[in-house]
Amino acid sequence: MVCCDGPCLGSFHRHCLEKEGEDIVAIDASDKYLCKDCVSKSHECLTCRQIDQDCNLVKCAHAGCGAFFHQSCRDRFISELKRLGQMGKGIDYSSAMTKRPQWCIRHWCWTCGEHRDGERIVECIRCDRAYHKCCTPPTATFLYHGLLCEFHPYPLVCF
Repeated sequence: MVCCDGPCLGSFHRHCLEKEGEDIVAIDASDKYLCKDCVSKSHECLTCRQIDQDCNLVKCAHAGCGAFFHQSCRDRFISELKRLGQMGKGIDYSSAMTKRPQWCIRHWCWTCGEHRDGERIVECIRCDRAYHKCCTPPTATFLYHGLLCEFHPYPLVCF
């Protein structure tokens, strides 16, 4: 694996980069690699999936997260969740969002709407939904390699 030393913190298979025509020379511990997005300073918004210049995006401030998002997209996303009642009821989201305004949607529990410091949040392996273990809906499935949220039915295979 080749890890980007830029703000995206992405990881790439060497053979995939070579297929895309990126010139990967021997990378040792002293060399730094920047992916094409970090070089061009443009990334995909986590919410709307549009590519935009970094100056128009917010980099998630959560430690170890390389996500970028438009502030307006995240705010619209949170408002829509509140409207649909898919996040915790009675939660003051405006207060929660002002406490951590630079965090992306991956770090908020979809059930209670909070991020409790020190409590692990588990992300769905197919989308950006995340839950505290105690808040995970009963219709979600824990697999050996991660969580599959209730919006992705687990295919049963008969032998």
